[in-house]
Amino acid sequence: MKKTIIAFTAAVATSLPFVGQASAETYKVKQGDSLWEISKEYNVSVADIKEWNGLTTETIYPNQELVVSEKIKYTIKSGDTLSSIADQFGVTVSSLKSANNLTSDLIFAGDVLIIDQAAKEERSVEKKVNKPVVQQETTTNDKNTASANKTSTYAANEKSLKNEEATSSSPKEENSSNQTVSKQEVQARETATKAQEDNGAKDAGETITMEATAYSLVGNKTANGTVLTKDSKVVSVDPSVIPLGSKVYIEGYGTYTTADTGSAIRGKKIDIHMPTEQDAIQFGRKQVKVTIK
Repeated sequence: MKKTIIAFTAAVATSLPFVGQASAETYKVKQGDSLWEISKEYNVSVADIKEWNGLTTETIYPNQELVVSEKIKYTIKSGDTLSSIADQFGVTVSSLKSANNLTSDLIFAGDVLIIDQAAKEERSVEKKVNKPVVQQETTTNDKNTASANKTSTYAANEKSLKNEEATSSSPKEENSSNQTVSKQEVQARETATKAQEDNGAKDAGETITMEATAYSLVGNKTANGTVLTKDSKVVSVDPSVIPLGSKVYIEGYGTYTTADTGSAIRGKKIDIHMPTEQDAIQFGRKQVKVTIK
């Protein structure tokens, strides 16, 4: 199946003074295509494609354009803030940070942000929760608690960062909130933080809360050469989070081997192989606790 990539401009609220460019990955349906074939090509579920395109049945037509990714790319414009971009796309600031590995609210014109449409479901919940105020960021295995703790410490961290930069002779850049910082130092700190998080996720015995989906490709080979059968207990992961070949215990489902990867499996996501396609569709998308053995 040949992929066709088509860019579209996202509609935004007219109250925003600056408008960036947003694009998503879409596929133009060809004669003989089915939603199942397209879902396997893009490593997503049939249910997701139906949801992203407002489909109530699995009937599709030649030349029909289908959105095949839950993520879109947005180019930051002068005057943008994480808050205004989050409001524009109906997601949370914390989800933007998580999707782009940001450790502060600082952004720069010309950079590209990944917008995760799945985070829209979390936005209404976040508004109802009063996040606790803490003095420092704590380590936790619960994704939602970690997000709340990080948000409450960003203000203190950025104030300290600003004071440090005031005595530095390195080149400065200013964002829309009048915060003067060195972009090179910010990027270096973000890289170091991400490396620490990735390395921590690989420790045996650690339990991680992950977003789980399911697939079924009986007869095909995985990334490490395993031939899939109905009884295969394998999962697809991001190797930078859990290395291939690891044994993991998924709460409520049992022990699996990390033997596969996927273009949509990035960060704390896991794709569980099922005996049949129907089993995979019924599984849907959910949060699970994964323990590395």
